[in-house]
Amino acid sequence: MAGKSMQARLIQAALRRFIKPIFAVTADETTELLHARHRFDRLIHWLPAPRGVQVQPVQLPDLHGEWILPNHPGSRVILYLHGGAYILGSPASHRDLTAALATRCNARVFSLDYRLAPEAGFNEWQEDSVRAYQHLLHAGIEAKHILLAGDSAGGNLVLTTLLRLRDAGITLPSAAICLSPWTDLTGDNPSMTRNASRDAMLDAPGIRALGHYHARTSSTQNPYLSPVYGDLRGLPPLLLHVSDQEILFDDSIHLAEQAQACGVKVELRIWPGMPHVFQAFIRYLPEARQALEDIKRFADTHTPQPGL
Repeated sequence: MAGKSMQARLIQAALRRFIKPIFAVTADETTELLHARHRFDRLIHWLPAPRGVQVQPVQLPDLHGEWILPNHPGSRVILYLHGGAYILGSPASHRDLTAALATRCNARVFSLDYRLAPEAGFNEWQEDSVRAYQHLLHAGIEAKHILLAGDSAGGNLVLTTLLRLRDAGITLPSAAICLSPWTDLTGDNPSMTRNASRDAMLDAPGIRALGHYHARTSSTQNPYLSPVYGDLRGLPPLLLHVSDQEILFDDSIHLAEQAQACGVKVELRIWPGMPHVFQAFIRYLPEARQALEDIKRFADTHTPQPGL
């Protein structure tokens, strides 16, 4: 792949100035985490509306989120789980990405608004994701037409949701897509230190602190927190995207190795020089558009839509 675009360089500079400081938390106080969320929400308030899709909010007693609908959706449905280190982010912050998935993959996308810390812990946000998937099944959508997708902490939630579904004996979706997933909450991976200064978005000490905060009385090696330590046998095919410059680089490398050791089909794509979850900047980055084409190829392979 050629050197990174000028757009990527500009976006990395903006992320380093405006977003990376938000993740520089100690996770010592609830008010600190809520302040980080508030600062992030103030930034995304100015994001333009996505193009070429309809946004339909869903506010049920036990299910919150939104449908992102392209003009002529096929049979494919993507359940999308946003990132944000489990302390921030929402369907609104990820609309450019979910809209791109909807239009490029010709899919209805349900973007889940799951509960976050400090108000909730990992059992609660996993309950929300499992419930959302079951809602799709109960609505008559067959598992073979469903893909799970998520970025960063949302990629973690994709994997832990698959483990929860498998362990509960619930039919799994056709495949899953993880963009720069956070798979190891111990914070011990070498890339956490090696790429600390190169990562334009994530603050290494802050992410390490949040991993231990989310574990609380559990072990950071609990597979429902750090799926890289789990038995991944029986999971559907996985697509992993990661940049070589991010602190979570080894999270994807080790997850791919563990998946292969467990007999899971996995495709790993390494994108040189890109910021964390660069696919979210599809409005601006040519590399993001290339990545979406790879995601479309993977979706077409595992959830083919006859006649399209």
